[in-house]
Amino acid sequence: MKNSSVVPAGLVGIVLGLGLVAACQPGQVMPASDRPECPHHWDFSKIKVTPSKRGEVALKTLSGNPGELSAPRLNTNVPEFHDCQRLVRGSGTDATYDSLVAVFASDTMADTGLVHPLPPPPSGGVWLVPLVEVVSWGGSYPALAIEPGFNCLYVPVSDTLSTVAFMVPFGAVEQDCRLARSYDDVRSAPGSKPLRLHRVTYPGLKWDDYPPVARWDWDTVASTQVIGFKCASAWCEVGAHKSEVHTAENLLSRLGPARASALAGALGGPALARVLTVKGWYDEQRLAPPDARWGTSAPDPTPLDLRGTLIPVGELGRMGVADFGAHWRVVAAVLLDRISPEYQAKYNYLPMDGTGRVTTISLCVERDGTQACPEIPEEVRTKSACGPEAGPTTPRRWWARTAAPDGATRYWCIVRRGHSGPDDVPGTARWRWLADDETTWARCDRGCCTTQ
Repeated sequence: MKNSSVVPAGLVGIVLGLGLVAACQPGQVMPASDRPECPHHWDFSKIKVTPSKRGEVALKTLSGNPGELSAPRLNTNVPEFHDCQRLVRGSGTDATYDSLVAVFASDTMADTGLVHPLPPPPSGGVWLVPLVEVVSWGGSYPALAIEPGFNCLYVPVSDTLSTVAFMVPFGAVEQDCRLARSYDDVRSAPGSKPLRLHRVTYPGLKWDDYPPVARWDWDTVASTQVIGFKCASAWCEVGAHKSEVHTAENLLSRLGPARASALAGALGGPALARVLTVKGWYDEQRLAPPDARWGTSAPDPTPLDLRGTLIPVGELGRMGVADFGAHWRVVAAVLLDRISPEYQAKYNYLPMDGTGRVTTISLCVERDGTQACPEIPEEVRTKSACGPEAGPTTPRRWWARTAAPDGATRYWCIVRRGHSGPDDVPGTARWRWLADDETTWARCDRGCCTTQ
């Protein structure tokens, strides 16, 4: 059972599809030649928005480094911490896609010092701490007070403001989204808007059981997007100001004991409990058509009536290259709430069957020039578009396999690019919105792995 209160104190991996696409406006995307295989090559100076009547302008970061934001800093290019998708407006068959918006977790989320008392703010009031930085490529999203360009989400360090957070827009020129500010300072900032804050804690879970990440979620009553993120030893959700935040119960509660036990058998036993309990470890959303095409002469696609959940194995954050050497190792599972012929045909994804079997994603690595990973069809090897892993190490080739409950398997080649960021990267998994399909993540050592 979860306990709700306020906020007191303050894969990288297998990508089954193409790379990140930055959309400046709905219906407009960057050409394929400009897409990095993984979203760890941000260059915000190449992104243009229209924050006011001044017309289209390029984004400018506070530090002057076009690839680093003030809140996540060195974590900006480590996608396990963050989330990026085309936002949804409306519900049911009337739902449509809106602007592409990314949420970046502040790197202070992993710093236990955040819960230590701060000195009294200058006004003698309450400190607000920025925990999420938001970047919008398109228009506004009024429900969350998001404007084009940079935005900063502040949460309180006091029970006095137990249900209030603030979104402050910066426009095309980033301002500081790292240092704590007084309540009066944030409230009076240009464009500042209050939002509803909801905090969830679970008995027996500690600081490290809540991943230091930011994720998109969905309000099932208001049919609007919600921002979820770590807030000390808790998981926080921020939604529209005028009502309570109503997101789906965690996966452990919804699956029930029998199905959760079956899933634990496939994904890693006891360590999976916190993964199914805290939403930041897994990811769930309404999926896009798998062969969608934005920016073409055809009408923009609309969200499918299909909910997908992507769940990492319990020990994913501790796995290194050796764990995948010359054998298949499960890294994640995919749950769909119904059969989708599109996702079955393209990715081999099926819902959990009556016996609790699920679709799993596995990885394997072999030295270049060998064929140590078993069962890969020769046709897949022959047509592989992936070269060996770049870098100073012995050349290696990475592969992925999806195995559905009906026994069907599919194999993919992988391009891996290592991280230069922190050593302690969380073992999370999430969906990715792309310009031509919906794809998935799971960590593969400390790197970004992209299927071809």
